[in-house]
Formats: sequence, C-alpha cells, structure tokens
Amino acid sequence: MNKNQKTRKQKIDMCIRFVLFTVVVTCLCVRGVAQVDRAGLAGTVKDSANRNIPAATVMATQLATGQRFNTVTSASGIYDLPELPIGAYRVTYSAQGFQEKIVDAVEQTVGHTRTLDVVLSVAGAVAYVEVSDVGDQFDAIAARESTICNNFGDVSMKKVDVHSHFLPDIYQAALEKLGKTRPDGIASLPKWSPKEALATMDRLGIETALLSISSPGVHFGDDAAARTLARQVNEEGARLVREYPGRFGFFASTPLPDVQGAIVEVRYAIEQLGADGVVFETNFHGVYLGDERLAPLYAELESLAAVVFIHPTSPYCLCCSVDKQDDAAATAALGYPRPMLEFAFETTRTVTEHGCIRNAGPASQYQCDRASCWGHASGSCWSRRTPPSDAECSWQRRKFAGCPTKVAF
Repeated sequence: MNKNQKTRKQKIDMCIRFVLFTVVVTCLCVRGVAQVDRAGLAGTVKDSANRNIPAATVMATQLATGQRFNTVTSASGIYDLPELPIGAYRVTYSAQGFQEKIVDAVEQTVGHTRTLDVVLSVAGAVAYVEVSDVGDQFDAIAARESTICNNFGDVSMKKVDVHSHFLPDIYQAALEKLGKTRPDGIASLPKWSPKEALATMDRLGIETALLSISSPGVHFGDDAAARTLARQVNEEGARLVREYPGRFGFFASTPLPDVQGAIVEVRYAIEQLGADGVVFETNFHGVYLGDERLAPLYAELESLAAVVFIHPTSPYCLCCSVDKQDDAAATAALGYPRPMLEFAFETTRTVTEHGCIRNAGPASQYQCDRASCWGHASGSCWSRRTPPSDAECSWQRRKFAGCPTKVAF
C-alpha cells in the first residue's frame, strides 16, 4: 500500500468514526429529551379491607389528546405507568367483582412520578324481592335487624344474609366417609371456617348470616344415621350462634324423608337450640315438598310458626335406581355442576308441581300460610338481575297471588 492509499484509508476511518459518534450522541440526546418530557404514575389498588387486588386494570387517559395508557396490577396490587407524557389525566381503576373508580384531573409534571393509591368497593348485586302483608312472619329474622338490600357494596348498610352455608368438621367428615366429596357435581368440598366467614361478612357489610347445611343434606339412606347427623350439625350451628352473638343465626337441618325423625328434630332445634327456622331441600330422595307424607311435619311447623328456607338439590329420577341417581342428575345438567344449571329448574320444579302454585293439600296450604324463603332466585323464571315484566311469567304471578308472603333471593 502506497502513501496516498494509506492517507485515504485513514480519512475514511475518521469519517466513519465521526458518523458513529454523531449517531450515538443524537440517540442519547433524543432519549434524554424524551425522558425529561415524561412523567410516571404508580401506586396500589386494594379493597375496603386493605387487601391487595391483583390483575386490576389501570387506564390513564390524557385529557388533552385522549391518548390511553394501560397496565394491570401485580399479585401485590401494585401498578406502574413509568412513561406518561406530561399533562392532566383521567385515571380509571377496574377489577372483576368491584365497582369502577375514576380519578379526574391527575396532573403529571415533568420528571416526577406521582403515587396514587386507591380503594375499590365491592360491586353491587341486585336481588328481586316481592313482599306483601308480611305481618309477624319474619319476627325471627327481624329480631336480628334484617335488611334486604340491593347494594352489597355499601358496607355502611347493615344486612342479614339468609343464604349462607356452613360445613362444620363433623359434616365434612361424614361426606368424606361416604365418598361424597363432589356433591351435585362440584369440583370438591369447599373449606369453611367461622373466621373466614366473618372476614367476608365484614368486608361486605353483613351484620348477621343465617347458616344452613346445603345440598346434599344429611340423609344418605339410613334414617338413624340421618337423625344423628342432623342433631350434630344443628348443635354445631347453635354453638356458633352462642360463640358469635349477633353474627350468626341458623336454619335447622332435618333427617327427611324420615318424617317422624324430622318432627322431633324441628321441635328440638327451634325450642331448645333457638334455630331461626328450618332448611328444606327441594326434594328428599324423590319426596317433593307437596307430598302428602309431609303433612304431619307441616302441621308441626305451623304450630311453631317456623320459617322455612327452601334450597335446591339435584333432581330425582323416578325411573332410575338409587345407584344411578347421580348419573341421571349429571345428564340432566348436561355434565355441568348442578348448581350452574339444574338447581334453578329443580326449584321451579318443586314450586310448580308441589308448591304454593299447586294450592292443594295441607303441605301446599302451609307454604301459602307461612313465610318461605326460596334460594337460588326462586327458580328459572327469576334467575336474572331484573324483575320480570307483568307480561312475563304471568301465570306464576296469578298462581302466587294466594300467598301472603313471597321472598325471592
């Protein structure tokens, strides 16, 4: 390589280095300007009990341009929007099961990260309630300052939850011993403790919860065993009422379809244990609530002026053997857990065929004369957030006209 070629190569190398240097400096300057022209927003999203809300959506909308910036909270309820253009924002916080919260005019200044912690309230729930000529039929519940409301997010309003299930250890052990760990097709037996129940009640502003044993109840083919288990769960309910005065009440379980055992247990539970009423399933191994065999029990309930809480269970197949009942119920529910689909229709079934609207016999007469609370929205007709119109379900309305008190939860 001669001298001229060497000189030319050195000049080219210097030009390349200068260009690269210029590019790097320019990038750094642009980045610095961008950072100077930005601001940050960070904070936490919690519920009213000061617990973190993960996966909450945080959306910051710049008021001047309408530009939106989104993020979600971490498992610790923390969010961070690190590079927001300066200006004023409307910040929206939302999470499933909670009311949306909007914070307006959040001013973002250059180079500053603003901290904004928010608390979300539990979303409202609507309950359709129809009551006429109540009289003294809800004295047992009214004594606990029962308030039926349509906004469970308002923790300042005292409420009574009449549909609250409990699974005491003795009951859970009985189900596990019988191999009934997936009753009604649910995935597993839920865990329950008074501590967790009270924490949930406090979070939702519930003053008192009326406890009851849910489906599948306490009778699994043996009358004597059912009487024992009913007594055990009822005494446990009474113990919880004594231990947490004012926070719990309970509906007594019965060993139905053992009618004589049920009569004994109902009187003991109400007179000796102070039960607020009785919980019935929509059928007891095929014995639906309008069956004339239940007439002596209804007479006993009438003499005690007892409230009856009616809760759905799996439907009964009249043409199936005992060992095929669960398979038949699963087929009727299209393979879904029965509470998802079949419970609403089972409630409708017992109301339509054997309840108040049939209006025949002493069993139906009791349901018209006394207060009955129907679980799971009172069946398929009312399983929605808004009441039916006058034109809808009109035949149910006409038939129910004979009942002095109707409550749908």
